[in-house]
Amino acid sequence: MSGIHKVHELHTRRKGRNASLGIVLALFVGLIFAVTMVKLSKPQSVDTKAPNYSIDAVTE
Repeated sequence: MSGIHKVHELHTRRKGRNASLGIVLALFVGLIFAVTMVKLSKPQSVDTKAPNYSIDAVTE
């Protein structure tokens, strides 16, 4: 009966913590990705802090 093992309670708790940590890490990566996509999709002309080096702005 060397192939039959009783799973120790410590391994069960560790598996639950690893799953929780994996979910939290995936949510964090998703949040960073979403913020990056929103910042990259905004046109630069809307950003008031960005300098405007267009020809129209220089000739005025």
